[in-house]
Amino acid sequence: MRSSPDLIAARSMLYSLALNATESERWYAVLQEYAANHPDPEEHRLAESWLVYLDISLPHRGSTNLIEVLNEAARKIQTERLVMPEFSVTGGQPPSSMAARISAIGRGMIRPWRSSWKSMRARYWAPTQGAGVHWPGGEPV
Repeated sequence: MRSSPDLIAARSMLYSLALNATESERWYAVLQEYAANHPDPEEHRLAESWLVYLDISLPHRGSTNLIEVLNEAARKIQTERLVMPEFSVTGGQPPSSMAARISAIGRGMIRPWRSSWKSMRARYWAPTQGAGVHWPGGEPV
């Protein structure tokens, strides 16, 4: 566990998501130690990238100083040529229990847009009906 900056960072994030800020910060400190003491420059950069990522994204730290954190992150990314890592607890896919909710939320957002679009289309483009103007789907305006 302590030999991989990816796993150390994941552990810090998971503890934060589990509302255990003390353990999250303990693993963050382990990652700082790893970055400071690792002789390989690539491993050092990877650990520093994870530290910048965690500085931005650890939920228990809140967003009070987010502007300062983002400014510092941008400075480190530019000067130290860091690459921001990707992180996903679910491997890039929403958990199956959440997938249905995400779809429902999306449908809930699209329905009002569609109905307002139809009313706007009827209001502003109705006079052109029969004039040979068609929507991209082939539907006459």
